[in-house]
Amino acid sequence: MSWDYQPHQLTIADEGYPILKQYGALYLAMEERTGKTGVAICICELSKATDILVITKKKAISGWQEHLDNLPISNTYTVTNYEAVHKLPTKHYKIVILDEASANLSAFPKLGKRAQLVRNLVYNSRLIFMSATPNAQSYSQLFNQFHMTKYSPFNQYPDFYAWHGGCSFWKHPTTGNIAKHKLEFQSTSKHLINTLPRYGVPDYIRIGAREVESYKQTIDFFPQIKHLFISYTRKQLGFKHEPEDELHYVKLKPETSTLMNILAADKLCKPTHDTVYVADAPIKLSIGLYQIEGSTIKLDDQSIQLLGLEKVNYIKQVWGDSPTLAIFYHFKEERNLLEQHFTQAKLYQATAYSMGVDLSHMSDMVIYSMNFSTSDFTQRRCRMANMFRADPITVHYLLVHNSISEHVYNTVALNKRNYVDKYYSGAQQLNL
Repeated sequence: MSWDYQPHQLTIADEGYPILKQYGALYLAMEERTGKTGVAICICELSKATDILVITKKKAISGWQEHLDNLPISNTYTVTNYEAVHKLPTKHYKIVILDEASANLSAFPKLGKRAQLVRNLVYNSRLIFMSATPNAQSYSQLFNQFHMTKYSPFNQYPDFYAWHGGCSFWKHPTTGNIAKHKLEFQSTSKHLINTLPRYGVPDYIRIGAREVESYKQTIDFFPQIKHLFISYTRKQLGFKHEPEDELHYVKLKPETSTLMNILAADKLCKPTHDTVYVADAPIKLSIGLYQIEGSTIKLDDQSIQLLGLEKVNYIKQVWGDSPTLAIFYHFKEERNLLEQHFTQAKLYQATAYSMGVDLSHMSDMVIYSMNFSTSDFTQRRCRMANMFRADPITVHYLLVHNSISEHVYNTVALNKRNYVDKYYSGAQQLNL
């Protein structure tokens, strides 16, 4: 089978290559399933670079390799995943593609260990960033992504803290040492060398008895870096169908409802006569309730399956067991459970397969359970989108009224916020 670039990929590559060449950094912030992989490869083929590195998610390596095996290319590409960057030899790649950059490099304020390893390797390279959601939660997510390269539009700033809060540089008249200080710093013995403005807006949140800086609020600086971004929606590129959500409310059996009500009220329950689940932290309450909905529970030393099977039976009744049915699950034991009841349907972990996977050939997509991330939610629901898909796209969510699954969906889908345990306080919100 031989592929070729789609017309819109060639057009966007012609738009993107001059940006990469002039500024050293390009961000392909195109919606999911719009062909970013082909665009990035085409841009590299337009360049004089011969040795190119692609860093992506482990689950997406096969998709990249499929593109490279079939598209007409003349350059040499190395494809690896973020977890394996430390295994690469130290060398200079003229162009590096950072796939799903936001999911792997945007954490702030501190630069994570994985991100630091990436920076050490690619700092002198021209970078193509790729993500449909570059900064889903905050503009602050952009600094550490661009911090990967010397071509960063914020390269004067040594770290996130200096960028967010502003900084000044002072020179000691005797030693010549230059030190970084907060903007408010004053000195009668040092000479001011340079002052860099702040991009952050002070925003304090309360954690227990303390107030701490959240670092999420910033000024609107996007106009300053807009020239580095290429953004297209599926609609702009001529996609016929957009994903639509359909909510299915599953009725729980009395014994399941009772178990969940006890856990919500007492912060512990007995899933079986000889086991106890203790929710000794708010997040364990949320996780325990969510797992019970799906007929599993993770105890300290084992995972067990429960007898409710409400969601499993609902899928059987509505969709049956088909090779064109995709079921997304969040918890590990849920896969073990689903494998016992579905021999043809394809099972996908809700986080690992939220990005970089093409499911446009599937007829139905059911979300058995999902993680708590807004960006993963946005990415996951578009897995069946394709420019040439003829059938409508419906993503089916299995929820329970007034329960944890409904709270998670409302938080990440409707309110566009990551779900955290503070959004769910237990008994007063659970009435099954």
